[in-house]
Amino acid sequence: KTEKPDIIHCQMARIVPACAVAAKIASPKTKVFYHARGLDPETYPKIAKLFDRLGVYIIGNCKHEREKLIRYGFPAERTAYTYNALPEQHDGPDKTPRDEVMLGTLSRLDYLRAVDQTLDVFKILLDRGLPVRLSVAGIGEESDNLKAQAERLGLADKVIFLGGVRDLSAYFREVDILLNTPVLIGDHGAGVGNNILEAGLYETPVVTYDVAGVSEMVIDGQTGYCVPFEDKERFADAVTDLVRNPGLRRQMGKALHDHVTALCSDDEIYRATMAA
Repeated sequence: KTEKPDIIHCQMARIVPACAVAAKIASPKTKVFYHARGLDPETYPKIAKLFDRLGVYIIGNCKHEREKLIRYGFPAERTAYTYNALPEQHDGPDKTPRDEVMLGTLSRLDYLRAVDQTLDVFKILLDRGLPVRLSVAGIGEESDNLKAQAERLGLADKVIFLGGVRDLSAYFREVDILLNTPVLIGDHGAGVGNNILEAGLYETPVVTYDVAGVSEMVIDGQTGYCVPFEDKERFADAVTDLVRNPGLRRQMGKALHDHVTALCSDDEIYRATMAA
């Protein structure tokens, strides 16, 4: 009531109704924006209906998220999207030379990120006789289960569990290909995944399941490989192509870098947000 702001930018859904009602009472000119970074699937129909009635505007964190909201009935003219911002890059993308190709995962170690499926794929690659190792970065409740799975599959001497990683430049200096196998069914998940954006920043090609908005960054055959959900053999085939072709790794890593840095630059995020 005192400030009468032009815009309230809400970073979480639960505070939006209070902000919208307060604005209607105290400052009718104020527009309320919600920055949508994913909801529980059963929440979307309720949010779309309620936020439409309250006159809220929504910015999704990818095109897929915007289209999901529209599908549930939110008006398209009050929605836009822009991607997450990139972290600061400290060093260049030079990879450490070695005889084996280092594969990596970078995510929370929970059920939805499904690094257990990455371990299954890694077993397929080793059975094919490929010269690969796997670096698992992250912490979470599945950590012990994943270590036990690696032991059970006979992978323990080829897998390293790094725990939490803060130095991205050091991590991507050692990782040649990023693997991403999240279990996201239906309307689970939103956005692209910061691990994909970070891989692009450091010119590291990605092989991923085609889930949520990932295909907006990992364009199959151009900036990496985006394979059907839970198709482990096809996933392994894509990784095999990259393991056997260093030139293709460099080409796709550079293409992903150019794509990510264009869509996730501060200037582009500012332009999209101000246009909304």
